[in-house]
Formats: sequence, C-alpha cells, structure tokens
Amino acid sequence: MSGGGLRFAVLGPVRAWRGAAEVDLGAPQQRALLALLLVRAGEPVGLGEIVDVLWGDGSAEYRGERGAPPRLVAAEGAQSLTLDVWPAEQARDFLARRLGVGRVAAEPAAVEQIITLCAGLPLALAIVAARAAMNPAFPLGAIANELWEAHGSLEAFSGTDTGINVRATFSWSYRTLSPAAARLFRLLGTQPGPDVGVPAAASLLGVPVRQVRPLLAELTTAHMLVQSSPGRYGFHELLGAYAAELAETVDVAGELDLAKRRNVEYYRRTAFRADRLLQPQRVPPQFASLPAADDVIAEPLEDHRAALA
Repeated sequence: MSGGGLRFAVLGPVRAWRGAAEVDLGAPQQRALLALLLVRAGEPVGLGEIVDVLWGDGSAEYRGERGAPPRLVAAEGAQSLTLDVWPAEQARDFLARRLGVGRVAAEPAAVEQIITLCAGLPLALAIVAARAAMNPAFPLGAIANELWEAHGSLEAFSGTDTGINVRATFSWSYRTLSPAAARLFRLLGTQPGPDVGVPAAASLLGVPVRQVRPLLAELTTAHMLVQSSPGRYGFHELLGAYAAELAETVDVAGELDLAKRRNVEYYRRTAFRADRLLQPQRVPPQFASLPAADDVIAEPLEDHRAALA
C-alpha cells in the first residue's frame, strides 16, 4: 500500500519506506498497524489513519517511552480502541461487528468463553473472529472448545501467515530486548500465579534487587510485562505462554532447574518470615535450604498486615 510518498509492506514483517529510504518501525508500531488492519478487516483504511497510528498522538509510546497504549480509530464514529486488553463488552462488540449480531447473540456462553480464553487481547480476538468468519457454518461453541483444548499454549493462535500469528507478533518485541531482560522474561514464564514482586524476580535470576529493577522496567516499556500494582508485575496470559515456550527451547535444563530451586527457596524464606510475624512464640519449623540459596531474596515483610497479604 502506498500514498503521500510513503509505501508499506504488511505481508510478513511490517516495513515502511519514504521514497527510497526505509523508515525504522519499532515492534510497538508494527503491532499497532497490524491491529488496525485486523480490526478493520475487509474495509478500506486511509493513509491518514495509518500515519496517525504510527506517528500520531501516541508517537512517544512508539519511540519506546512509557505512556498510555497507542490509540486506534474505530470503524464507527469517534470510538477509540487501545492495544491493551479489551474489557468484555468491547470484545463482545468487536465480535458482533465481525461475525454479525445474530450469530453472537445465538451463542452467548460460547462468546463469553472465547473472550475469556483470548484474555481480551485484540490480536487474539481478531484471529479467532477471522477463523469464525471463514467458517460460517461452524458453531461458535466448537471454536471455543478448540481454544479450551489449547489453553496454556499458543497453538490455537498460530498459522502460516506471520501477520496474523500471535507467536510471530510477540517475537518482534522479544527480539528488541537486551539479553538479560530476555532471560528474565523467559524465566518469569515458568512461574505460577498471576504476578510476581521485585524480590521474586531477583531471586529467579540470582541477582540483587537493584539489578533486576532496570530489567523489569525494560520489559514493561516493551509491553512484555504489565505493572499490575506498585512493585508487582504480571503477564498477559498469552505472553506468559510464549515466555514458557521460550524457556523450554532456549534455556538449558540445568539453568531452569536452578531458577526453580531459587524460586522455591524464595517462597520458603518468605513464608518463614511471615510465620515469625504472625506467630512469634511458635517454635519455628526447620527446613534445609535448597542449593543456590545464597542468591535468594525474601519478601521484605514489615508487619502483620504485610505477612497476611
């Protein structure tokens, strides 16, 4: 696609040229453009909208600075869409536009399951909607079951076209990370629970807290992690699955085993500290420390309330 001296290629990695010179597009810009085209699938998209998505009021975000997620112009009126997780109502409206109000209304339970399993991620919802639109005779319940069977992996969202492949899209952001941040991202994918604190992340790597904070900031800036609350960091569910896949294929078994041992020791030490705050008179249980315990940092619990958190 071209216009106004700009040319774009969107089959495969997104690229742009101004005249003969290629314009550098970061991973967030590539995802923004793909999301716009997926949300507007089957509809013409003006060059002005593309330019606004890439270099409009969200341009600071695209240059890698922190800020609100970039905004896209929706098909109707002035409604805005974000590249962050969509709430259920917005996801439901999107599926109704793509698949028809009647089809969505006929299977409300399946629609809710699809939204839940896509975790509100616009790209995932767009891929599922495209699959359902190409197979109008398929019940949405069957598609929801397919997603359920692949729950915890990216298989239901993968295909040969990298433009609509969640795994390939995530890889664009992953390749921009420093080696240390990439390793932390992979190890975090092996952890249970919705989020982790800074000491837990430091314990995974076996480094001091002061060394892990910049890595968490890098992952947050790259939108590979979300800071759910002060000092707590979590994944979008599909990003967590991607991180876990990478850990199994990139990191050697011995390194993963050490990280898991440090993680267990972190929880043991934190639980012990909480027990001392809650029941200081009780005789403390005796547990042997696991290997690599010297690299573990327990949660700094300061009072009774923190111990119960």
